[in-house]
Amino acid sequence: MRNRWKRLAVVFGAAVLVVCQNGMIQVKAAELPATEQSLTQESGGEDVKPAEETGLETEAVDGENVEKGAEEGDSAELQSEDVNENQKEGTLLPAEELSWAHEEQPGFATFKIPNAKGTAFYKVDLLFNGGWYKTVQQKAFGDLDKGEIAELFLFHDITESGKYIIQVTTLDTDGKPVCQMFSEEWEYTKPGIQLPQIQTQDICWGEDGTFSCKIPENPNFLQFVFCVMDANGNQVGYKFGSPVVNPTIENGVMSFNMNEYLKNMYGVTAEKGFYVFVQATSKDVTACSDSEWSEAHMFANEPVPGNSTSSDKPASSGSSGDSSETAVEVWKPSTPDEIKRYGAYSREKIEFSVDEKNAYAVTVQNAMQGKLCYDSFESVLGGYTIGRTYNILPAGQAAYIMDGKAKITLQIPGSLQAANREYRMICVTENGIPVILKDLDTNPSTITFETNVYYAFALVYKDVVAK
Repeated sequence: MRNRWKRLAVVFGAAVLVVCQNGMIQVKAAELPATEQSLTQESGGEDVKPAEETGLETEAVDGENVEKGAEEGDSAELQSEDVNENQKEGTLLPAEELSWAHEEQPGFATFKIPNAKGTAFYKVDLLFNGGWYKTVQQKAFGDLDKGEIAELFLFHDITESGKYIIQVTTLDTDGKPVCQMFSEEWEYTKPGIQLPQIQTQDICWGEDGTFSCKIPENPNFLQFVFCVMDANGNQVGYKFGSPVVNPTIENGVMSFNMNEYLKNMYGVTAEKGFYVFVQATSKDVTACSDSEWSEAHMFANEPVPGNSTSSDKPASSGSSGDSSETAVEVWKPSTPDEIKRYGAYSREKIEFSVDEKNAYAVTVQNAMQGKLCYDSFESVLGGYTIGRTYNILPAGQAAYIMDGKAKITLQIPGSLQAANREYRMICVTENGIPVILKDLDTNPSTITFETNVYYAFALVYKDVVAK
């Protein structure tokens, strides 16, 4: 079983951390296959070249969506690619015993390696409703010897209802196609149940690189998949099942240092403008489909500098390492509601201290809150005015509640300080519930409060008549 997760690491492009509700299995990163230009296939007499892969959901073919084309009746005959002299000489053989293995897991497949180790590679494609759909592996399994079983984890590549066939092409050591084998057809019906989308309030990417994500309380949940983008909108490395350095799971939250992983794997250090998408994947795609990708979440929990739409998001968690060309638009508040919420967001340096008796550390970060959080703040203002909004988290984790309280003293921003002014904190925690936290000190330039609930916070104030 461990070998299977190593193979899955190749599918997702790096290391895999299988996070279940009862535990976690870490698998060392597998060596990635070399990425080469996809081979031209024939479709109705026209050349069809797959665009650079960015994932599972869609693939562009001559500017059109493959899935859309298949639904409209476009099809391609299953034809072998051009063969070279190796096939004529009979030195390399096609994949043997290629078949779906749904009894193991729906969407899982295997084939037997027909050639000696080091003499061939194998390219794996999925065909959908009679036409080419996507390349799953470009040049893989060259390290397996004749008679060994190659395992294909295709369940997260299969996202729409339809008929799927696996095509395995034997390649020589130069990457030239020699011969092909096709699996039987499998008709997949997309279930009516889908894992919920990971919400941005359940994600935290702190300035120190610590990344946290709340684990869905769903029996169908298998693991997270991440896609990191740089400030120019280019994908950083590969999508990955979980690139974890010293991972921890505590209070239902998975945490690791994202920045250390990016630096170790790609020599890249996350900086302002980097952002991440998160997807929850399913244990059984016939019972429950993978979640939609989350909205973009910025490094250091900065406000998203662009309106994230479905076209901005990665289509899937495929194995291609090609960078996405999607850029994030520069965003400016335009509606009255956006202007109001943005007005409470500040880039001022935050100064705060904690009681040495606290049982855990906390982080405090400037944050522009969403409309629902802001509405919750306003529902309990009682004559107070919102001055600043923050994300405050226990030990940098995306946790809503802790067993014990922490005492925090926050410096009031200079622009908000005034004589005869009172301050409070409002926390909007899980399910949008607002909690009012009164000031425990008499210092006019600070506010001290105790809390065991966390996430979105607002510093609010009210001017009072001098006594």
